[in-house]
Amino acid sequence: MKKVFAIVLVAALMAALIPGVALAGPDTKGNGLPKGDCYNLNIIGVNQKFDESWTGGEGKRIFVQRTGITRFLVGASDHYEVLDKNGTDGWVGDPGTGLNSGKPIASGYEPGIVFPTSGTGNTTTWNVEIYVRYLGPKDSLSNWRSYYYDTIGNVWVKWYEGTWSKETPTKFGLKTGDLLKDGYENMMWELEPVNKFRIIQMRIFLAG
Repeated sequence: MKKVFAIVLVAALMAALIPGVALAGPDTKGNGLPKGDCYNLNIIGVNQKFDESWTGGEGKRIFVQRTGITRFLVGASDHYEVLDKNGTDGWVGDPGTGLNSGKPIASGYEPGIVFPTSGTGNTTTWNVEIYVRYLGPKDSLSNWRSYYYDTIGNVWVKWYEGTWSKETPTKFGLKTGDLLKDGYENMMWELEPVNKFRIIQMRIFLAG
């Protein structure tokens, strides 16, 4: 019994010392999040376009316009990082010069967000859990679509589409499977505000 307690204690201490790493489990906070350290990311709607020289400060926020489609280019890495905080030009990341129906078609695009993975190609596993909460006026809503990039066909393939709105109570829900698809290294998200978009909150837990 003492040996088991010691093992649990060591695991808990390690989790506390490593920032951004969470011990996933059924025990949750009152807001729907599991207990443990996580990264905060808020997607905030504004009614203006920021200058290209604007950097956005710390990496806890991404600003997008309240109307029109914003596309988030998401890539695989060995860590989590927000590389582009200014999405008011319609892109989080750099799509490069090759576009087809508004979507990158060449290999020259740069992601605006990266998440840690293990494996490569069709063995890629996203080592992260993403919880999402939609906030704003009760009648605000947005369409959300997620794509993965098929390198064989050189096309974006949509696998998730849904309408996000403020729920009561406003708790976080696990959305990893709607945002990231194992077996692929490049993702694209599309946020299309429909009415009174203000903020989407993401809480990002890294695998231990």
